[in-house]
Amino acid sequence: MRWVVGLLLVFAAILKGVQLIAEPATTLVGLSARWLSPAQIGVELAFGLLILSGLYWHRVRWLALGTFVVFAGYAFYQAIGGAVSCGCFGPVKVHPWWTFLLDVAIVGGLSTSILRRTQVERASISPGLLHQRVLVGSIVAISLVGAALLMRYAQTRSAQAESLLPSAGNLVILEPEKWVGKSLPIADSIDLDLSQGDWTVLLHRHDCPECQAAVPRYEELALHRRVALVEVPPYEELHALATGAAHRGRLASDRDWFVQTPVELRLQDGIVLAVKSGHGD
Repeated sequence: MRWVVGLLLVFAAILKGVQLIAEPATTLVGLSARWLSPAQIGVELAFGLLILSGLYWHRVRWLALGTFVVFAGYAFYQAIGGAVSCGCFGPVKVHPWWTFLLDVAIVGGLSTSILRRTQVERASISPGLLHQRVLVGSIVAISLVGAALLMRYAQTRSAQAESLLPSAGNLVILEPEKWVGKSLPIADSIDLDLSQGDWTVLLHRHDCPECQAAVPRYEELALHRRVALVEVPPYEELHALATGAAHRGRLASDRDWFVQTPVELRLQDGIVLAVKSGHGD
């Protein structure tokens, strides 16, 4: 049982770390996320490694039992609330009901382990005090270094996370004027690669009169420079039939974007150099 619990915690911590690195724009949104998420990953990793080491297992399993009782309660709460994924394993989507059943099984296994003090456990030889201290110190060091590296990464990407301000549900409020000098925070949500070279980007909507007047001007501008016309949902059905020198793209429809259009962005290698609202020249 000890190996199952330890490996599960380590596996979950690693997956959360992968998600933090792969999806910083969503994982790091929030004032406390840049330190809370890495800290949570570090604690979970340390706990899993401690369990795998076998040190103080007769005491640690009580803490593990309480932890998984809380996990089971949270998974049950998510399941009855209609959540599609528990979020316990980072990018790997697992339905809360499956997580709840897994947590209940682990709680049952830990309870049996506590109630049945086998002779093997009682007769096991504990490592020396020095050995224990070295092992515990190594576990703490690994977890602290991992958490510190993730926190450092979170700080370097905080400009992107702070530029996306979720309000309610899927609503995301964009404030382009705060992006100057920073990486374009919505780059991963646009179906164009704007990471290299100089770009003039126009965020527009098909049902915006000012945008309709601005788009032809940017089409003409595209004859002399690299221009991307990025449509904010809801989309125009004839988008795929549009022609012209400008590159046409769309902002992903998986969120409700709130932004005053039209907005012009000047990019250089993915960095926002200037922002201008209204008609472009």
